[in-house]
Amino acid sequence: MVRAYGPGMAVPQPLHEQLLACERWCAERSEKEFNTVAAKGLRVLAEHHAETASPMEGFTPRPDGWFVRNIVLGFWGSAAVIIMVLGCWLTLTDAAWGIFVNSRHQLLFASLASLFNLLLMSLVALGIFYRRHEVSLTEGRLVVRRRVLPCFVRTWELTIHEEVRVGLAYRGEWVSWGSGSGSGSFAVLSLVVASGESEVAFGADLGRPERARLAILIDEFYNGTAGGSRIARAGGAA
Repeated sequence: MVRAYGPGMAVPQPLHEQLLACERWCAERSEKEFNTVAAKGLRVLAEHHAETASPMEGFTPRPDGWFVRNIVLGFWGSAAVIIMVLGCWLTLTDAAWGIFVNSRHQLLFASLASLFNLLLMSLVALGIFYRRHEVSLTEGRLVVRRRVLPCFVRTWELTIHEEVRVGLAYRGEWVSWGSGSGSGSFAVLSLVVASGESEVAFGADLGRPERARLAILIDEFYNGTAGGSRIARAGGAA
């Protein structure tokens, strides 16, 4: 699954297209069949660096790296989330009113239940809007933080040595889809950065284009030409 490239060969497929093909290939096989090959994954090549020339929505440059939003909703997507939250709140409030219909303190209990439901739905919405990865790149260390809410943070750190290897590979992550009889799950490739004898794997919850773009940007920083220009053109507008 690792792509070799030599002088005179055609320019490799865009990385996100290779990623899609790889995950589809895995979906047609059992984990035992694809594990060995998918664990090697896709290596980011110097020829992929040109893919960062055009901006990508959801990537925001920061002084030492990037902010990457997991979900870019836009106006209509944001409106849909707000409507969904309000609809769930009204439904749960109506249910709470019915539960306490025989209580002497129906209004009090239903109001408290309604407030709790509103807070819960607000947390769900904030999780959707706020979820992002913060990537910090320095010559000696890579730090990645995934924030779902301000208080829910997971951190990956890697000490950088002379050689840095960046790619997309299977590290046991699966994503579920659908519900009921039509539900299922499929294996996804994580963004893997290795240096020395250590590696970190993250970003499996990002979309394929975002995973591919972030892998290229990290490789470009550590293995590309020097520079501030990489940060400047990295991701485009917030």
